Amino acid sequence: MAHLPARRGSENRRRLSLVLGLTSVFLFAEVAGGLLTRSLALLADAGHMLTDVAGLAMALVAMKFAERPPTPQRTYGYHRVEIVAAVVNAVVLIVISAYILCAGIGLFILPRTWTLLKEGVVVLLEGAPTDVDLEAVRQAMESVPGVETVHDLHVWTITSGMNALSAHFAVRVGASGPEVLEALQRCARTQFNLAHVTVQLEGEGCGDPDAHA
Repeated sequence: MAHLPARRGSENRRRLSLVLGLTSVFLFAEVAGGLLTRSLALLADAGHMLTDVAGLAMALVAMKFAERPPTPQRTYGYHRVEIVAAVVNAVVLIVISAYILCAGIGLFILPRTWTLLKEGVVVLLEGAPTDVDLEAVRQAMESVPGVETVHDLHVWTITSGMNALSAHFAVRVGASGPEVLEALQRCARTQFNLAHVTVQLEGEGCGDPDAHA
């Protein structure tokens, strides 16, 4: 299944390149039109569109950079570069919006930009994804035959569209470890679309009592 994220990334990059190309054409057209007609309105809008082009270009470079393979020092690879680029882009847009807030367009930019910034910060802080119900994950995995309890459960986002899970499971006496492991991984991937699943199986009564619940 590892080839699926790669295919999605390639398709997203192709679409982003198309949008960047179209936006760049509009930018040059506005600059040319503004200079020829001496229209300050066109030149001002071209300045705003320039920030869009810069943001798209930054995102495209980040997506390309994120395709680099993992290394011993960066075992998850460079996927977080996309999130860093999104946060930087959001901060720049907020600054620009604050600057042009006597203009109504700033009021339209700020809400979505603030949402983008919050989502990026949540990812960088390894918070639980908003589209994953952690309690639902816990209940579904505890219902897997052979599982007694789950603890030290963590779900976080590596990059956009790539969520990960790690957890410890106490297994009932007599349960088949390999079968329980396969069932847990299948549950996480098929029911909750978790791309990277790390599971540790333990006997009943084992585990760290101070571990995250």
